[in-house]
Amino acid sequence: MRLWNVIVLANDAADYALAIALLIAVPFFLALAKRLASRLLVNGAPAAMARATNMWLLLPLAVYAATLPLELPPRLDRIAALGALVAMLAQGGIWASRALAAWFERRFRDVRAQDPDGATTLRLIGFAAQGALWLLVGLLALDQLGFDVTALIAGLGIGGVALALAVQHILGDVFACAAIALERRIQFSIAVNYNTPADKLRRIPGWLREAVDAQPQTRFDRAHFKSYGDWALDFEVVYYVLDADYNLHMDVQQSLNVAIYERFAAEGVQFAFPTRTVFVREVKRALRPALRRLCVRGRDAIDRYIEQWLSCMA
Repeated sequence: MRLWNVIVLANDAADYALAIALLIAVPFFLALAKRLASRLLVNGAPAAMARATNMWLLLPLAVYAATLPLELPPRLDRIAALGALVAMLAQGGIWASRALAAWFERRFRDVRAQDPDGATTLRLIGFAAQGALWLLVGLLALDQLGFDVTALIAGLGIGGVALALAVQHILGDVFACAAIALERRIQFSIAVNYNTPADKLRRIPGWLREAVDAQPQTRFDRAHFKSYGDWALDFEVVYYVLDADYNLHMDVQQSLNVAIYERFAAEGVQFAFPTRTVFVREVKRALRPALRRLCVRGRDAIDRYIEQWLSCMA
């Protein structure tokens, strides 16, 4: 009752009118901003963030705005400020969580068609990122509420180091998979014809590496003279696009194909295409005795026919 009297005596009617106006206006404008953002933003992370705005969670912000024109005891001011800060941290965490989820979902769709295992790893990375985000939000909230989080952070750090040492091989595999999931591994073959000189065959892997290194956002892995094909000499190239976006991958591959074509044309190296050479000389030699026998038999048959005909005529 005494606290209430202090509040009443410290403020006049104009202060209360302004406080009530702010208490109504802040939620109204926040709801209006959410509605406009939801209409203007259709896809992507910004749209997901707009839809994730929780009006009930932002009510402490309206309450804090309403307390600004009022003369209140320091303790009440502190409670209102902390409530608004924690609410903003929670809403910020929700926005960041939705943005992360939208980004990982887009990457998941790009990777899933090309590498199902990489897509599964990407899901796990997304869950880990969400956990790390909310851990950070919780630590910030505790710090603002007056808790000493230094010991907690130190404990988490020591525990994290101990856990990492215990499962370092597993973590190594996980991070390797994560790197693969966030990149796009490309493997393709080049076929040149059998008339290509040996010195140019030795230089082709170097040309292929130069072509890959000249492309943006790529990391060369290897290029080798792989095998003798039925109608061509086969070279294999492996490189990584440092982004899982499929459109970027196709842009890089197109530029790389043109660069390889121009380099081979300048060096006089011809691409191979399916051909088959049939050697018939030996076949003719093998058929000659049979053809001779056939001719002899045919001539003998004709002679016998003529003799029979002459006998009949006589």
